[in-house]
Amino acid sequence: MNYLFRNTWVEIDLEQLKRNIEALRDYTDGKVKLAPVIKADAYGHGAVIIARELEPMGVEYLCVAALSEALELRENEICAPLLVMGYTENHLLKIAVEHNITLTIFEYEQAELLSRTARESGVPAKAHVKVDTGFHRLGKEPTDEFAEEILRMSRLPHLCLEGIFSHLRLADTTEDAAQFKSLSVFIATLKNLGVHFKYAHISDSIAAVKYKEYALDFIRPGAIIYGYIPQYQAGMIDVKPIMTFKTKITRIQKLKKGEGVGYDDKFKAGDNTVIGTLAAGYADGYPRSLSGKSEIFIRGKRAKSIGLIAMDQMIADVSDIPDARAGDEAILWGAQAGAPSVQELAGLANTNKNNIISGISRRVPRVYMKGGAVVKILDYMRMHQGGLNE
Repeated sequence: MNYLFRNTWVEIDLEQLKRNIEALRDYTDGKVKLAPVIKADAYGHGAVIIARELEPMGVEYLCVAALSEALELRENEICAPLLVMGYTENHLLKIAVEHNITLTIFEYEQAELLSRTARESGVPAKAHVKVDTGFHRLGKEPTDEFAEEILRMSRLPHLCLEGIFSHLRLADTTEDAAQFKSLSVFIATLKNLGVHFKYAHISDSIAAVKYKEYALDFIRPGAIIYGYIPQYQAGMIDVKPIMTFKTKITRIQKLKKGEGVGYDDKFKAGDNTVIGTLAAGYADGYPRSLSGKSEIFIRGKRAKSIGLIAMDQMIADVSDIPDARAGDEAILWGAQAGAPSVQELAGLANTNKNNIISGISRRVPRVYMKGGAVVKILDYMRMHQGGLNE
């Protein structure tokens, strides 16, 4: 890819993104509305371009974690309804209202300030109320006192309490059921008080597949739209990863017996050891904890990473790939047969798949594909978000 300024990049299959959305709709019988989660730069995939692809698919909402993420979307002409699921500080309420961004609230004092801000701005405000059914992050527990507080919120002018939601801990089916029941009973209590919501929601990616009956008014699919589901859900829904992380070999070298590589002496070359230097490191989002554990896919074979992974480079043992050459592509992870998967690397790094994919750094260009052809490139280092066709 001679139009890139870096020989390390990710390829993102936008057609597979669409197929994943279609698979999710098929799984839910086409009856459930979707509010895809594109926080953390769409889990490393590039939030603006992913949002542009999702908008025409008829999504109900796009969900993010922070106001700054929502503003990036608005500034790039994303018009879909946006929900900030995290906490927004009071001094930022005016900005959110003026950009038609729905906020998460759970305190009357903030609701009152949001109402006043909306009146002064001449723009109505929308909010979803967060209920703590057991996750213990944001929201308040579903008590009679909180119900009365929400009733007072609902009477504030210029403020639409559009939704109510919670989040499952996914600890076990018994606790999940208890959380769902807790939210459902609380919604019924509020309804008896005269408080009605357009949207109620509790299901993330895992819950959307595991508990169809918990769908409520919409589900919040995150990792699943990018093709990632837990191992135990494999085969339940036909989604595939849309990202492939690639780099290139920059040098091939034969080592003498006993020589080491990189910063430590944990690896010692044996007879006829041949190594390949790769132009990727932990500053690109390839975890240093994979040093000496992971494998890289080169010319249809796997090569073991050796030595410590450095900030910008890493080393692979290509002794068993005699035709490996400088300039060869190397797949760090991807959906291709034989290539390491994100799930595999997450296990080796003792973390989860979301941590791996969302860790792709800004200096790694995102190359968007359709039908095997490049349709867009996002290079944060050059702020290039265009329709480059090659």
